[in-house]
Amino acid sequence: MWVHLSLVKNPSLNPAQVKYALEVQGSFSGVGHDNGWGWGMIYASSSINAKISLNNYSDAAHSIICNDFNRYSIQHTVYLFTTGLLGNNAYRVTYYDGSNNKLASDIVTSGAASFSDQHTFSPGVDVAGTWHVIVTEPQFAVPGTYNPACPYAIISTVF
Repeated sequence: MWVHLSLVKNPSLNPAQVKYALEVQGSFSGVGHDNGWGWGMIYASSSINAKISLNNYSDAAHSIICNDFNRYSIQHTVYLFTTGLLGNNAYRVTYYDGSNNKLASDIVTSGAASFSDQHTFSPGVDVAGTWHVIVTEPQFAVPGTYNPACPYAIISTVF
């Protein structure tokens, strides 16, 4: 029922996003085990509006948002910062270039509920244009070309 409510409110969520909405935002009731409720129950009402944000910056201090990766002379490194994830958890961050080809895949461990990562573009090698990133759990392999409907994506974005 709660998964259904999350999908009614946010019908574009994929299975990985529903799972994270419940794990990260859903509150839990229960202290120990009992025969009526097992280990407790998830109050998923708080997960219905769950948001995970992923932003890209042109500086390591995460203060200057930049979406212009068409001109390497102006911008050649993207600094990602995300919030709303599970704390102390590993994630796979995969970068795609302007022709939607996979360039790099990093395993990053979150802090309390966020992580930072960066990728430096190689002029003359990496294709300029609209770049993408997909964040998944580390055990999932992502496609060699960018797929916005990747079922394992917790979040994806365009820069």
